[in-house]
Amino acid sequence: MVTIQDVASFFIERSYKDGIPITHLKLQKLCYYAQAWHLVLSSKKEPLFDAEFQAWVHGPVNTEIFSKYRNYGWNPIKNEKSRACFDDDQESILNEVWEAYGHHDAKFLESLTHQEEPWIEARKGLAENDYSNNPINEKTMKRYYSGLS
Repeated sequence: MVTIQDVASFFIERSYKDGIPITHLKLQKLCYYAQAWHLVLSSKKEPLFDAEFQAWVHGPVNTEIFSKYRNYGWNPIKNEKSRACFDDDQESILNEVWEAYGHHDAKFLESLTHQEEPWIEARKGLAENDYSNNPINEKTMKRYYSGLS
């Protein structure tokens, strides 16, 4: 099974291939959109990986990815090779996510997630800067992003 780390490594390697720096914040959003798009576009309509996103102040965050890359702060993450073997469906979706979002900076992607129902729903009742580890519901993700396709 594909892990969220496999997906993160894919985006890091792709960012270097295309000469586009990737920060920790941007990586979080790309992994989030990979999960969302896979829920909607894959032939099986299932999650790409088994990992939760939480509705943090700066948008969706996965704690495993946060722990691994947090020391980079706002600096670009160093290149790493993806060792995952994605099937054609998975790789196609990851490339589509990169083509749609890879050229945007982290703050743009953060702003985008703040306008979307899954993050808004998970933060319901919280002030803008309130701490939250509320999970983002995959059913909401699937429903919301299905409506956009």
